[in-house]
Amino acid sequence: MKKDHLKNFFVSFLFFISVIIYSGCGVNDNGGNTDEVVDISKITVENFPRVDGSTSNIPMMTVVACEMFSLEYKWYDAGDGTMQPYPSSTDNSKKNEIDFVRNISFTKTIRAYNRLIYDSTDVILVANTPSTDHLALATSLGVDFTIAPIALDGLVFLLNTANPVNSLTHNQIISIYTGVTTNWKDVGGNDSTLTPYIRNRNSGSQELMEKLVMQGRTMINAEEMILPTMMGLINKIEEDENGIGYTVFYYNNTMVPREKIKTISINGVQPNTSTIASGTYKYTSPVYAIIRTNLDKNSNAYLFWKWLQTKAGQAAIAKSGYVAYSNL
Repeated sequence: MKKDHLKNFFVSFLFFISVIIYSGCGVNDNGGNTDEVVDISKITVENFPRVDGSTSNIPMMTVVACEMFSLEYKWYDAGDGTMQPYPSSTDNSKKNEIDFVRNISFTKTIRAYNRLIYDSTDVILVANTPSTDHLALATSLGVDFTIAPIALDGLVFLLNTANPVNSLTHNQIISIYTGVTTNWKDVGGNDSTLTPYIRNRNSGSQELMEKLVMQGRTMINAEEMILPTMMGLINKIEEDENGIGYTVFYYNNTMVPREKIKTISINGVQPNTSTIASGTYKYTSPVYAIIRTNLDKNSNAYLFWKWLQTKAGQAAIAKSGYVAYSNL
């Protein structure tokens, strides 16, 4: 019982911290109700809500849609370096649903937020709450967000497997990304110059890095080290034995596993589904479903957003490989 209470406290605290930062700035939180029953039986391919989000949430959306339409699916090599779930059903009576799911695509975190603000999409699935830039834009246009945590993920740090370092502390990560530590020997590695890679401003990974690690500290000014895509960072770490970079756990573990890349422990805790579910991994963070607060509550988009928070929706999310938020 005590363990369950600790887990519940962790989840509540984690979500509270992520929302309180934005209180009074056009963000409303919605913790969800997993016991609620939401009828989505009338949602079809023809009236499916407009959904967008981050690259790492495409598999979640694909599996969720397959579950909604009762489609069988398997994981395949997508040909772009990632593994993706695709419908494997050959039922001709569901051709429209199969084609719909196969064509699911997202525009990435930055554009997804912009599209939500400008009412070009209804629901976004992202790994971070609104950035200061997106909040400023939304405020200028009179737009408010309502956010709901639907899964758990984590910010992870990646090294090439040739690097002997397997663990860093929170303070060592800060030291590296503020430019204080510049050689691997100072953190237990070889006598080699560190090459710390950075993600672009407002990207999901960069927002998590700023919120969970840097916390107001100034990152190294290295424009040439900024990578605009998640795959770009993976490729760099794969070829650079002295590189270090960060991404989200789900993307690295499920979508782009690489033999030459490893995740490192932080403060002695290795990121995995168990440590993320329990909150013992320091950089655990929710994945959110976000809508405009003025979204019609009778719309299919609102029903879909609510359904993601129910037991049925959480079960579908878990099948995609994510740690469902309600598991805690």
